[in-house]
Order: sequence, then structure tokens, then C-alpha cells
Amino acid sequence: MRQGIAVMAIAVALGVAGCGLLPVDTRSIGTSVEQGVEDGITTFHVAPWPLDLAETVAYVCDDKPGPEFTVDTPVPRSEAGCVELQPDVAGGRLTLQLALDGQDAASRARLESSVSPWYLALRGRRGATALTLVTQVVNSPIPSDPGPS
Repeated sequence: MRQGIAVMAIAVALGVAGCGLLPVDTRSIGTSVEQGVEDGITTFHVAPWPLDLAETVAYVCDDKPGPEFTVDTPVPRSEAGCVELQPDVAGGRLTLQLALDGQDAASRARLESSVSPWYLALRGRRGATALTLVTQVVNSPIPSDPGPS
């Protein structure tokens, strides 16, 4: 009897320890992208995002990031006009914010002069699961001038 309990305890411990190592179905990652603007900051929410924050890289680009943007080398081609975004992952959702005020003069000018389509270029990893995801952004990520209408 004691032997059976010990085997069950080891099996449960292995099952719990192995949960973080199970592969994630990458087809279900990032299937929902929402975009909004508030106080001059454009926010993107990408869900579900079960990948680690430390392993998440994000850019908003005014052209496709190109084949150089891979899981192992998540750096878009320079001609894509990308701006790196700081990711935040909480509750299985990725949040990205773009503030023009936080950009250098050249990036800001490029962003303000660009037109659709725009792209979100994302790379994430968790254990053995890794992916890159490039999503077209329908609305410009540049907040419109809040002047008189």
C-alpha cells in the first residue's frame, strides 16, 4: 500500500512539474487583436497570449517585417519602419502601447507620415513553444489630432 501511494505522489509531482513544459497549440495564440486610443496613446491587446513576458518581442511597422523576423532572430528588416513596443503580459493577454511622445524625432516623423497598412510583428516563447506572428493593423496606430471638428 505504501508503495502505491509513493508511486502516485511521484506521478502527481511529475505531472505538476511538467505542466510548464507541455507544448502550446500555436494556432490559438493571438487570434484576437483589439486597438484603442486614449490620451494620445495607442494600445493593442492581443489574446490569448500564454507566452512568457521575458520572451516576448513586439514591433509596430509601416511595412511587413520580412523574412528576417524569425523566432530565433526577432529583428525586422530596417526598411519595414518598425518601432519596438514594450510588452506587458497579464491574465493571458498581451498589451502593447505606442506613444508618439516617447519616440525619437526620426521615428516620430516616419510614423506620422506613414499610411496603412500597418503591421504588428510579435515573437513569443514559452519552453519548447515559440512563434512569430505578423498581424495587419486595419486602423492607423497614430492617434488623430484631437483639435476642433
